[in-house]
Amino acid sequence: MTGEWQLPAEKPAAHQRRLFLIDGIGAVVTTCLLFILAVFEPFFGMPGKILYFMMIPAGIFAIYSITCYFLAGRKWRMLLKGIAVANLLYCLCTAALIVIFYEQLRFWGLAYFLVEIVVVTGLACIEWKVSVTR
Repeated sequence: MTGEWQLPAEKPAAHQRRLFLIDGIGAVVTTCLLFILAVFEPFFGMPGKILYFMMIPAGIFAIYSITCYFLAGRKWRMLLKGIAVANLLYCLCTAALIVIFYEQLRFWGLAYFLVEIVVVTGLACIEWKVSVTR
């Protein structure tokens, strides 16, 4: 015992748990939209193989977040930080793909990815803030 008093880890409140659900639903929507972009590759410009590959982490994030929504217990802060970091890494990868495939991207493809980066980064910042706020 170090003599320091610590607050016991608490279970997430409803509004904190809801972030997992929002993230999970968003990841499902992203997965579906990436499939649509792949089907209409000529209209959006991002190569279909890349879009199918991007669906993998989006699907994993969906499963992770929805599972956390139902099962998050005392370690919810760590789990929320995890998805926040994963979301930011996803956005960095998306930004890199925009740069790599910029010449091929059509207006709507570029618009989709830029909006996705803004939305997911905003959500990740909220998740991080909630996870570190007592």
